[in-house]
Amino acid sequence: MFAGAARVAAVGPPDDLTFTADELVQVARTRPEALIVPLHIEGWEHFSESRSQVVAAFAAAGLTDGLRLLDRGETLTLPFSS
Repeated sequence: MFAGAARVAAVGPPDDLTFTADELVQVARTRPEALIVPLHIEGWEHFSESRSQVVAAFAAAGLTDGLRLLDRGETLTLPFSS
């Protein structure tokens, strides 16, 4: 899921273009079996939230088991089921 609460003034109102940490937590609560993998979360000025804020939000919600952060360039192979 694209995270970091990206904001770009040229796009319009200061709404987040990507998920906020709190929104990711909301998704995790609705899908407790899901693995939440925040992507596109850091490295650009338009992000208004940091990786550590996502971690803190999941910790505060008691949902850290469902969070998987990747390091830059790291890949993750997910099983496919139909």
